[in-house]
Amino acid sequence: MDDRISELPDDILCDMLTTLSMKDLLKSSILSKRWSKLWGSRRDLYFDVFNVFGSSEKELQKTGYLIDVTSRFSVDRCIDLYKTKDEFVKRVDQFVKNFPGTVINSFLVSFYLNCEQSNTIDQWISFAIAKGVGMIDLLFLGEPYPAHPNPHPDPSKRYKFAFDLFSETTASALKHLRLECCIVCNPTNCDFIPFKNLTYLSLNEVKVDEMFIESLLSNCGLLEELCLVYCEFKLSIPKIVNSWLNTCSGLLTYFNFSV
Repeated sequence: MDDRISELPDDILCDMLTTLSMKDLLKSSILSKRWSKLWGSRRDLYFDVFNVFGSSEKELQKTGYLIDVTSRFSVDRCIDLYKTKDEFVKRVDQFVKNFPGTVINSFLVSFYLNCEQSNTIDQWISFAIAKGVGMIDLLFLGEPYPAHPNPHPDPSKRYKFAFDLFSETTASALKHLRLECCIVCNPTNCDFIPFKNLTYLSLNEVKVDEMFIESLLSNCGLLEELCLVYCEFKLSIPKIVNSWLNTCSGLLTYFNFSV
């Protein structure tokens, strides 16, 4: 049977590849030399339970990644962390290390990760930075299913996001940053001026120094939207003073903590 799909122009094939999950996109790279180059045209890289393990809930249940957990009052559909966590990291890492593209627009990871995967996550972020990424979303609360087993996580074991991963040159490309369930480490080798193009910042269940927020607001002149939800601050709620903000929202909490 003739391979009619491969006869299509590159731009049409690239559009088709944008509809594939990350798992299937990686598989396409072994079809031929031509396909091995085409998959690098993907500009938005999203890694969550559906993109990495299966495109449907039924498929996730069949493979055992998604299980039903019976409690006293209900049956909850949950991600089995014992089976999925190491495999998720392995698959994302394989994708990142083999991706041939030179530029990406956005990089999203949504899964239950913490400091145990710090070195690998740092490498993923460095990869995205090197590709000139404009949007980074690190959502370590995981969606759309709760984790099982899911004991109350130790806040001290959250992933530490370091702004020092950015240089003055690479930081200027970042426009959108969303972090969930992690710790923000204050920069030691740079101020916030390099993040001059940052327009959106969202922190959800993040430990952060209020001085960090205040300094960032005073230096990021294009910041339009700030969202702080259940964040933990060292001493007090930060003073939100920024004449450029169009939207400032969230539920603010603060506790003493040390990083």
